[in-house]
Amino acid sequence: MIRILTVCPGNDAGSILLESILRTHGRGRLEVCSAGTAPQGVLHGGVAALLAELGHDAAPLHPKPLPLPDEGAGFDLVIALMPGLSDVLPHDLGPVAEWALPDPLHEAALGPRALADGLRTACMTLHARASALLALPLEDMDRDVLRARAERIGHLF
Repeated sequence: MIRILTVCPGNDAGSILLESILRTHGRGRLEVCSAGTAPQGVLHGGVAALLAELGHDAAPLHPKPLPLPDEGAGFDLVIALMPGLSDVLPHDLGPVAEWALPDPLHEAALGPRALADGLRTACMTLHARASALLALPLEDMDRDVLRARAERIGHLF
């Protein structure tokens, strides 16, 4: 089983979306969780609504801080959704690939429609990246190769 951690600062949008996408489409191959460097208290309502619309169960998803007390260290891959985030992550988490993604919650200031569009755009981007990642022979790759391939995927979509 490949262990993946998705990370963004608030752990209330992008990393939660990616966690849900990877859990759903990587079932049986992946163990996935998410965390934030400065997590928010609750899952953003727009994210929960989008996940429900997609048929994903948002109930077990909630913002969590680093380090993850019940997950421990030693992930096969850590996906950071913000440039430079790897600089503040604990070094023992695992190899880090950057999948830079604009924070879709920043669209909230422009109104509910802009927020919904921003969340959908982020979700489509993350789904494309996750699909490319899951197309790889993950079980046959060592951590360094997996990180390099994941990093490349982050630049393609």
